[in-house]
Amino acid sequence: MRFAIDSGGTNTRLAIEGPRRSTARPYGFGSLNPASCDAEEARASLRATVDRVAEYVRHNDDIPVSGILAGAAISAETLGHWAEVMTECLSRSAIVGEMVLTNDIDGLIVAPPVAGAGGVLVAGTGSGAMVMNRSGTVIRVGGWEYLASDEGSAFWMGRAGLAAAVRAGDGRGPATSVTDRIEADAGRPVREVARRVAEQPHPRQAVARFARCVTGAWSEDGDLVASGLVDAAVDELLLLVSTGMRRAGGTQPAWAVTGGLVVECGPFADLLVGRISALDPTTRVTVVDEPVNSLLRSRPLQSYPPELVRLTLTMPA
Repeated sequence: MRFAIDSGGTNTRLAIEGPRRSTARPYGFGSLNPASCDAEEARASLRATVDRVAEYVRHNDDIPVSGILAGAAISAETLGHWAEVMTECLSRSAIVGEMVLTNDIDGLIVAPPVAGAGGVLVAGTGSGAMVMNRSGTVIRVGGWEYLASDEGSAFWMGRAGLAAAVRAGDGRGPATSVTDRIEADAGRPVREVARRVAEQPHPRQAVARFARCVTGAWSEDGDLVASGLVDAAVDELLLLVSTGMRRAGGTQPAWAVTGGLVVECGPFADLLVGRISALDPTTRVTVVDEPVNSLLRSRPLQSYPPELVRLTLTMPA
């Protein structure tokens, strides 16, 4: 039996493939990212995810498993911490086999459609890119969390949209339908929304939610302010891609583009894919709607360059 867990800034997805029972569609759980929720919430989500894996192990006659956890919060610096957390969760189960811990982008770079030769661009709650060329060179661009990075992401766009709405209310900026959409979504005036979100201990998800208000105002209302924010986001994401290409030695045969900002807004995805394709018409750009399904078919990370974040756990630990 094989399982894959994909954890981003907003949610966690689980897919399982077994000889007797597999997931018809991925399960959803809360985020594991400490930048998006507190530590106990993250552990509770991880425990629930592992419990669901254990349930499928029983349905598949308790056979040995292989799994992958690809998380936005997992890095070379945090691998040890995540190994401890995962070991604790696995100690409550009867799962036997091996599991690889890696970063979410690292996992996707060795999964279809890139499969170790090309680039991955994530534009979800956060953002970041990676390129692995045919010689095995690995280039990372962005992805350093929302205080210093995440340009063009849902958080970045949502914060810009909230700021534009507040400025419009003050008279410092032009009127925008982003205001109406934020107020309809939150059920209160935008100034009150801004204060309430700022008082949250982990505001990242709440702010990222406002990205939908921006893309809706752009694609459905023709709002000029929203259009400027969308163009700026695409420019930032394109900079991640072009920088990765340049540092890796040129254009790449394939790019996988994923993340909630892309998957949830078709017009935004079309615009972004078109801009990436314009960099090199020979590059194949694919929108990956469900990254966890790609991770389920990923190649073993052990056969790739050591620059990729990875740690293998043996179960039981």
